[in-house]
Amino acid sequence: MTMKNGNKSTRLRAGTADAIRWPVLALAAVLAPAVAITLHAQQAADPARRFVPFQEFLASVTSADPAAHFGRSSARVTNMEAFEEMRRHVLRMYDGVVVNHSFVMNNHHFDCVPITQQPSVRLLGIDRIEAPLEPALSEPSHANAPGDLFTISQLDSTVALDSFGNSLQCEEETIPMRRITLEDLTRFPTLRAFFEKGPNGAGRAPQPSETTPPSPTGHLHVTGVGAFDNLGGQSYLNLWSPSVGPDSTFSLSQQWWYGGTGSSLQTVEGGWQVYPDYYGTENAALFIYWTADNYHETGCYNLDCPGFVQVDNRWKLGGGFPKYSTAGGPQYGFTMQWVMRNGNWWLKLNNDLVGYYPGSIYRGGQLSTNAQHYRFGGETAVPNWACYPFFCPAPTWAPMGSGAWAEAGYGHAAFQGSMRVLDTSKKWWDASIIIVSEAPNCYSGFGDVLYGTHLFFGGPGGKNCGPW
Repeated sequence: MTMKNGNKSTRLRAGTADAIRWPVLALAAVLAPAVAITLHAQQAADPARRFVPFQEFLASVTSADPAAHFGRSSARVTNMEAFEEMRRHVLRMYDGVVVNHSFVMNNHHFDCVPITQQPSVRLLGIDRIEAPLEPALSEPSHANAPGDLFTISQLDSTVALDSFGNSLQCEEETIPMRRITLEDLTRFPTLRAFFEKGPNGAGRAPQPSETTPPSPTGHLHVTGVGAFDNLGGQSYLNLWSPSVGPDSTFSLSQQWWYGGTGSSLQTVEGGWQVYPDYYGTENAALFIYWTADNYHETGCYNLDCPGFVQVDNRWKLGGGFPKYSTAGGPQYGFTMQWVMRNGNWWLKLNNDLVGYYPGSIYRGGQLSTNAQHYRFGGETAVPNWACYPFFCPAPTWAPMGSGAWAEAGYGHAAFQGSMRVLDTSKKWWDASIIIVSEAPNCYSGFGDVLYGTHLFFGGPGGKNCGPW
């Protein structure tokens, strides 16, 4: 097997033993019917949208006509009060920020914001940004697989400018921040709904005592689950971009590092995600997420609220990728590593230290010291699960992973590979996992250890995925 990274190729040795397959545990969620507000996924943003300079954008937020936003076909904002809260949030996030360079990527604007002016630094009162020292005390092995893997970044080395002639690279001492627009926010009923992992509770990590999340949840998983005190870990995420369709909310591949129970459940999360309502595109985007109180009042994606402190000027949280894996074709992906060092949760993508979640956002809770549980795998969600099956038709669940069953294997099914965990004595271990599939008639998973701990997962989705 050859792993390729840019112009470099490294020959890795593979064993000859048969792959060990983990048992698949099929678990059905229990439906708790209730009426919920519907939030429909929208189609991709208009590719012909024009370039909007930063100052023009800010002026447009200040003088925004609410009627124009309420009149948009994609708008779901509840009322004028909710709209004004959204407007105040945008202006607060950019208060005092000076931007001299912006560009468009995947039909969305990014602004090169000075590191010291980013919202998490200003609004959390951070007076000293942590130096990007190597947080991992030993370097985990890279991903291995039966065929060639291509490690990918978000910049195509052959494309330096966007379609408007702007450089796609931010300058030193600035970070690329995906622009928070009223068009994006008003696709949600409230500001808090915009911050949530998914509508109506979808996308939340289960409590440690639960094998599957409580119903109604509106989401289904295939995950490799493990539990012991840890300081984080890593995996290689095979990158795909499945189509979620009009009935579904999102489809993703991610890591969960979490601890605590009940309302004190805390997480640090990340991976890739297709979420048209949020990103305004059908392409898979890089994402991170956090919560300090079981998703109740804290947490958000990427840089959309104070939380994550970015120090890298290349990686674009909420941005897409130039290439995605294809069935029977090239397989692309990236390594994501979360490691707690000096009280902060550091994010490393491939070989780049991107930034960190300050331990202070966890308010002395479990993730202020370490995580207790971890999950790797895939998830899909639908917007208004609670009304099924009594008040609305069953939804069509989105494809998970590549859309192929896990048993299709390498080159066809999505996977996470070389899953490793760092224990509290700072020693790396291959992740020990139990595979949980909540809807085996729509999605499947299996693991192998021939190439390091791997989880193949996915499936086509469909209408018969729920427990009714």
